[in-house]
Amino acid sequence: STVSGTIIRRVVVGSGPRGIDISLDGSKLYVALNGAGAIAVVDLASYSVGEIAIGDSLGSSSAWDVVEARPNRLFASANPGSSGFAWIVQVATDAGNAYWRVAGHTIIRAGPELVKAVDGTTLYVGEGFSPNSLYRLNLLDPLAPIVLEDQHGAVSGTDRMSLSRDGTRIYLRSGQVLRTESFIQAGVVSSGIPQVSADGQRLFVAGCRTTDYTCADNIVEVFSTQTFL
Repeated sequence: STVSGTIIRRVVVGSGPRGIDISLDGSKLYVALNGAGAIAVVDLASYSVGEIAIGDSLGSSSAWDVVEARPNRLFASANPGSSGFAWIVQVATDAGNAYWRVAGHTIIRAGPELVKAVDGTTLYVGEGFSPNSLYRLNLLDPLAPIVLEDQHGAVSGTDRMSLSRDGTRIYLRSGQVLRTESFIQAGVVSSGIPQVSADGQRLFVAGCRTTDYTCADNIVEVFSTQTFL
């Protein structure tokens, strides 16, 4: 309960729950099962749990993140790191949970984080190999091709990202603020886990101030999304 701060229910979903997302209609919870190569589907009315096995197309049992970016369209990633290969997979929940690889079958395998645009047209994928990578996928195409990739070595902190409400800026854990149409840096804030406010006017960054490369105090800083101050 977000009102009382108490646990009101526990739901067993399967092996290694990791990335989660609420369905666009609010009726289901999707959970990437890091160990099963699958997506758990929790009915939020009955709390019954189903499972969509996609490990063969993911290329790995280490399912990492999942989002419903368009109605009845799930996207999932996997994280075998340097010990294997993995791909981004789309699932059509209105077509018998049919699934297929997207993003031009590009191997994306190091902690891929998924961030969806509010209008359902775009999916951003951040990959954690050093240097980090950032991709933009066009969801208006059933194959969700990559239409933009960062200049190699130009971005970092793609393991935690937040998108502006108007879809024009993406905020990275490194503190970089990028223009979504070009991935060119538009500004910079403090490093930490970013989250845009519901009204889109503020950016919250959870992190720590550093002194001589050590964490001095744990804080949440608040920035204007217009001025980055």
